[in-house]
Amino acid sequence: MGSSLPIWPVVDLHDANTNGVVVVAKKSVRPAGYVSPPHVNTTVQLHHGDCLKVMRLDIPDSVMDTVITDPPYGLKFMGNGWDKGVPGVVYWREVWRVAKPSAMLLAFGGTRTFHRLMTAIEDAGWEIRDTLCWLYGQGFPKSMDISKAIDKAAGAKRKKILSTGQLHKNRLMNDDGWSKIGAHAPLMDSRDAVTVEAKQWQGWGTALKPAWEPNILAMKPLSGTFVDNAMQHGVAGLNIDGGRIPLEDGINLDRQQRQQHSQGAIRGAFGAAALVGSSIPTYKANGRCPANVLLSHHPNCDDDG
Repeated sequence: MGSSLPIWPVVDLHDANTNGVVVVAKKSVRPAGYVSPPHVNTTVQLHHGDCLKVMRLDIPDSVMDTVITDPPYGLKFMGNGWDKGVPGVVYWREVWRVAKPSAMLLAFGGTRTFHRLMTAIEDAGWEIRDTLCWLYGQGFPKSMDISKAIDKAAGAKRKKILSTGQLHKNRLMNDDGWSKIGAHAPLMDSRDAVTVEAKQWQGWGTALKPAWEPNILAMKPLSGTFVDNAMQHGVAGLNIDGGRIPLEDGINLDRQQRQQHSQGAIRGAFGAAALVGSSIPTYKANGRCPANVLLSHHPNCDDDG
């Protein structure tokens, strides 16, 4: 996907930093709404700009095999305007345009707002195929301490202590709000309540610790069948074997399991009737089938197995 966008005049900008060293920067003079041409190497083409403008101005129809994106969750993160809402139908319709028929879309969402994200994706013409659950162990709780809030509203001052959990050593985060990120040794209010009312609400908060994120799996509708798409567009379905989980050492690959009789199987549900009473391998040598649950271990998680 080459870029045919014009090259605009370049001007020099001179500025001086606090050390008195003159810094020369090049800044292109471009018309309003211009999207910078892509950065290209042998394997990656990186576009820098508003996603809608980039797609509309520089990406043709039906060229994307897969779309993986982590859009805004609509949680007003740190008060940023870009996170005021989830992307609406107009965005996902444009993504639909640049995707090939049967291309897969994986969009991360927030637990409070992914229903709006899924609705927008579906309303744009995508088929919802699944919702993956990403479980992780290092979520950071963003809960307001109601007891602290009561003391603050009453004008009661709590004793200041060093931030707990060694978060004062993390220059990116601490547990006394976002305003002190990067502080060398940020302080936090003690957990010891001051007022009688605050003591009654000791231990109460407003949110759970986040430990999972939904990932919406959607597909642009087929052009014919999966076979047609594989032959004509080079895109079809999911690479199941590519995502298989390796088996543990010592697994008995000769182990068999017998199909159980059931009313569903007798009626042929899921094509199981032909297998009733038959023995099939318990494990596949190339690994376990990938599931719609993804697990990330904390970096400090030890294997006790």
